[in-house]
Amino acid sequence: MTTSTGLPEDTRVALERYVHEPGSLSDPGPLWTALHQHGPVHRLDEGQWLVIGFDAARQVLRDDSFGREAEARDHAARLAAAGGAVDTTAIQRTYLRWFLNMDGEAHGRLRRITGPVFRPRTLAALTPMIESVADAAIADLLTEPGAAKDLLGFAYEVPHQVVCQVLGVPTEDHTMWRESVELLADANQILSADDERARVVAAIERFEPYCRDLFEQQAGAQGEANLLAVLRAAADEDPTIDDVELIATLMLLIVAGHVTTVNMIANTSLLLASHPDQLAAVRADPSLVANAIEEAIRLEPPARVNVRRADLPIEVAGMTIPAGDTVLVVVGGANRDPARFPDPNTFDVTRADTQNLSFGFGTHFCVGAPLARLEGRIAIERLIDTCDVEVLAYRWSKRSTRALDNLQVLVSPHDGARTVLAPPSREGPS
Repeated sequence: MTTSTGLPEDTRVALERYVHEPGSLSDPGPLWTALHQHGPVHRLDEGQWLVIGFDAARQVLRDDSFGREAEARDHAARLAAAGGAVDTTAIQRTYLRWFLNMDGEAHGRLRRITGPVFRPRTLAALTPMIESVADAAIADLLTEPGAAKDLLGFAYEVPHQVVCQVLGVPTEDHTMWRESVELLADANQILSADDERARVVAAIERFEPYCRDLFEQQAGAQGEANLLAVLRAAADEDPTIDDVELIATLMLLIVAGHVTTVNMIANTSLLLASHPDQLAAVRADPSLVANAIEEAIRLEPPARVNVRRADLPIEVAGMTIPAGDTVLVVVGGANRDPARFPDPNTFDVTRADTQNLSFGFGTHFCVGAPLARLEGRIAIERLIDTCDVEVLAYRWSKRSTRALDNLQVLVSPHDGARTVLAPPSREGPS
């Protein structure tokens, strides 16, 4: 791969690694800093462009001439080509049925039925339950003082229990549910091994009928806190939406919401642990919790890249992107654009401008962002109010999302005097 911007060799090599394997760089920050010195848009080989400037990224995400569907179909073809001995039809079908991979009216008609799920009065009805779930997860975290624990368990437990409760998933099915959701998060990955592909296919074949049964079991249910009832009622207003589309939409909301919220809670926890002065500021002024989360997802966004395809020649930051070319919007890089954010690599919970692109922008802005933010705020509030956390070790995942594989900690009750201790200066063993 070459670029047209005359990048230094070390920057070019790091960029090539990132484009082909985003998880290969545990700390991509230095790459963003280097790229910003050479402009907001970079041309790559093979009809690809990389957008790292904040304003340029927002232009691409806002302009519907940069579509999602064509690239999604090509990606589904790549999934099929990498299928090996496993029939990946179920993976491709699921991936293409998710409305985030659609454009225009196909995208709009399915997105519209999700709107009522995330309206303010629905979230207000869910808040007491989310608080109860977070309290239970904190209580579990505080068992066995002095024992090393993986804080990812807490980050996973809150969104997992919330979705199970609002969908009425029986307790005996929680383990199956969690395993299936985690596997479905890989439905958009080019998996290298047949056993990995087989597990994802099995999860889809298990999860689709399970979601269908949930709808049938709760037919006629009502209430703002019953998300199945809210979703079904919205779908009933559009007779063109069939049960296959409804099930696919439910699966997308579950999977995308789970991955985003887990990463938000975990990444925010790590950043606060890494910056005791910022934690102290939040504890002194609890109104800063929401700002701290926005600052955390600005620095470490759950999604690494948004991919678009140009439907026609479009000028972005003075460069014309030809029709048919693929555009990689690097969310983490755009969120650290020094032209937008002073001292962009600094974690500052009092930062006045925390607007970021971590939930996307424009037509494809994450529909579940309000619920993710609510769960994240409650989880972080409970954590810093009740716990002191000493980070022992952590490891960033090599997945396409900006996620932690491991966050080993010691947890003790917060007595109001201590602060969360800083982790090792680099990733520790895990």
